[in-house]
Amino acid sequence: MVKLLERNEDTILIVDSLTKLSDEQRGEIELVFTELNLKGESGFSLFDNESANTFQTIVVSNCFDLAVEAFNYGVLDFIPKPVNQERLKKAIERFSNNVINRIDHPRLLGKNQSESILIELESIQYLATFGNYSKAVLNNSKTELIEKSLSKVSKLTNRNFFQIHQSYIVNLNQVNSVTKDHSSYKCVLKSGVELPVSKYRYDDFLNRISI
Repeated sequence: MVKLLERNEDTILIVDSLTKLSDEQRGEIELVFTELNLKGESGFSLFDNESANTFQTIVVSNCFDLAVEAFNYGVLDFIPKPVNQERLKKAIERFSNNVINRIDHPRLLGKNQSESILIELESIQYLATFGNYSKAVLNNSKTELIEKSLSKVSKLTNRNFFQIHQSYIVNLNQVNSVTKDHSSYKCVLKSGVELPVSKYRYDDFLNRISI
């Protein structure tokens, strides 16, 4: 299985448990392959991990009776053992097509209590750090939790967004003005919200909004 993956992916990380990874490493994961019998522990325990909503999962198992349960957890694919290269290739293509679809129709996955929701990027005023996660403040002033770090979110947003500060990403279409007061820089949104701008990002920010 590992040898087959190495022919298809540039970066492979093999671990016994996600708990052995740092928060930053977990935040960078996009796709996880897992078995359903992990040294006596159920592979479904993976979905109890708080970072499980930040990546897609493909199950590799000969426990065919658990396939329906796996798809109920929202897995992307279920590959039966023994794994062959053609079947693995199809699973990776499915993942790649999902990524392309997210680029063509940019949205973020948010979470409202126990409900997952899709957030259109154009509906976002700005994004801010929220502990290990991020929050999206929408045009209607509602706030939605994004279970990804701001650095990970920055890779999912498009050209209409710019990170003005280590804690903030703004929708450029929502920017009303930029102010400078001595060594202090601020971005004022159309809603009237004021956000700090890092002095190290100020010039690049001005260049972006003037395009």
